[in-house]
Amino acid sequence: MKGREALVAIARGGQAPRQPVIAFGPHPDADGVVVPLAQLAEALAEHEGAAVLVRVDSPLTRALGRELGLTQTLHDDPPTGEAQLSALVEEAREEAQAALDRGADGIAYWLDGAYPAATTPMEYGGHYLELDRGLLDAFAEARFNLVFVEGLVEPYLDFVSDLPAHAFGWRAEAAPPAAVRPLRPGPLATTGDGADILLVGL
Repeated sequence: MKGREALVAIARGGQAPRQPVIAFGPHPDADGVVVPLAQLAEALAEHEGAAVLVRVDSPLTRALGRELGLTQTLHDDPPTGEAQLSALVEEAREEAQAALDRGADGIAYWLDGAYPAATTPMEYGGHYLELDRGLLDAFAEARFNLVFVEGLVEPYLDFVSDLPAHAFGWRAEAAPPAAVRPLRPGPLATTGDGADILLVGL
């Protein structure tokens, strides 16, 4: 058992004969690969038997990448901030739907900004958490979804640990798997030892 079968099995409570690997970018031996939507067709052709996931940035990730100052706008000018946020949610929804329509096994939902340098717990929880949950819920029927929580310094892993996805990922430098396992049932995916799925290429 390897590739897509191994990830599907472990996501549904089974076991794989070895630790599966998910690579961010093309990788000849990975059980799953994460690529941008623009590279999906190529990845499907090159990685037969592997799970191919499309990276879908969360609304907050999109706002941070564009330096929109969205959290401040939501505080200072709520109507404008809400309009911007709604547009970002729709972008994420459309990208995820396009990925599945074009044959992706699922999405890798990239969640950046849930840490003190970007938002307070109240800001993230009040503005973004339920939107992330709703987007992931909308695509829960995919074969395999990964949620990946970016951040090296005090990411809010406890806040986001119940987001719906087949596997929960983060950088091992932020917390060891032993610290996260009590928060999250199911497969853990990270860059270090002790997780159920190894992440490479981050």
